[in-house]
Amino acid sequence: MPRIARLMLVPLFLAATLAFRSQAGSDFYRIVATLPDVMDGQRLVSLRYDWVSQRLFAGNRVGVYTADMSVAKPKMTGPIARGFVDAVEVAPDLGRVFYAGPTEIGFVDEAGGKGVTIADHYANSLAYEPTQHELYASFALLNKVSVYDAQTGHFKEDIKLPGWSAFQLVAIPGKVFMLLQGKDGIYAINPTTHTVVPWSVEGKITTPGRLEVDPKGRYLFFTRIGEVDAIDIASQREIGHIGLYGEPSASFDPDSGLLVVGWLGNSPEQRDVLQVLRPTNDGLEPVATLNNEAGGTTLVRTNYGFIQQGFHEFLVWSGVKSGTTR
Repeated sequence: MPRIARLMLVPLFLAATLAFRSQAGSDFYRIVATLPDVMDGQRLVSLRYDWVSQRLFAGNRVGVYTADMSVAKPKMTGPIARGFVDAVEVAPDLGRVFYAGPTEIGFVDEAGGKGVTIADHYANSLAYEPTQHELYASFALLNKVSVYDAQTGHFKEDIKLPGWSAFQLVAIPGKVFMLLQGKDGIYAINPTTHTVVPWSVEGKITTPGRLEVDPKGRYLFFTRIGEVDAIDIASQREIGHIGLYGEPSASFDPDSGLLVVGWLGNSPEQRDVLQVLRPTNDGLEPVATLNNEAGGTTLVRTNYGFIQQGFHEFLVWSGVKSGTTR
């Protein structure tokens, strides 16, 4: 579809979105707590959630911080490891947090302890693959992805890329997805063979953008300015597409099977939108629109909920089921 035609669909989709306001968003998610987005005077970045321990992790220029999301009123504590941290990744089956910054790649146990440096250089993206217990790291301006043993921290090998600067690394059991600078399309690494191939999608996907993966391995979501796409991983087929305004953020909750998408309001009167969608074989079904009083569109998934970057704080949204909040 020509780009101008897609842009013409945006107002129509937004009008359809507003029609779903009659179905109360509070029936699906509600804000149950807040967390600071600054610790020790530095802004927190790269939030990652461990669905096994139900702990949230984030980094800043001081170190790695954590919050126990299983309690009614979580608090951000730390640092559990010190260092200049730009990227964070979790290994739920190992109870371990990996981090990267300008001077190192390292890890620390979720319970805290001494941080372990596994490489003395920068990485721009990290992904943990559980079947082989491996950490994948990509680097700006380098045509490689480095693989580390996530249990020992030992370097294993470099995977040569068919292009420069891999980014947006995300993993499911048995596959690591990524994008390549200057290359169209999605690429995938086979953790068994450490080979990388283009991962073709039946449908219209124009990169670059952002990747969000279903940790259970059913869906891959792709977002870019003006659109969100849902891809069935098994068939490598685009099963849903929506047009919207601005650059969206997405959070998929595998327990409820719901996708929350945040995007900018397209007028001074309209607040930033938080739309709840359900992936189906026939597309992305609108379910509800959340009351986004605080504004903000950056989202991070949790069990039965998500974290939203609000105004000078993180908002903890929890899913509602049978009248109870999880």
